[in-house]
Amino acid sequence: MHELSLVMAIVEKAEATVLEHGARDVDSITLRIGRLAGVEPDALALAWEAAIPQTVLEHASKMEMTSEAVFICRNCQKEFTADDLFACCPLCGSSATELVAGDEFIIEQIILNL
Repeated sequence: MHELSLVMAIVEKAEATVLEHGARDVDSITLRIGRLAGVEPDALALAWEAAIPQTVLEHASKMEMTSEAVFICRNCQKEFTADDLFACCPLCGSSATELVAGDEFIIEQIILNL
């Protein structure tokens, strides 16, 4: 379950941010998770519950924002959304498409308790 390593990285970043700003802990954290990020929501929730006790995130509220997978066709330049990494262009049918957004897993915002 790679979700646990993702949560541990979030904890490390949150702890560093708290230390850097001289805060007590984290009030809230917002994560942006792309539809094609390869993150299983239930596994992420389980990993979160296991990893955050006794950390600066223990009492923080967590918000998850999902971003669509956006592709661009290399043939006709059509931009489109899809839930399949191997999506074909809906305009010209080409399989020469490139994922330009929707595979991210990032901390969008951390609000601290100072």
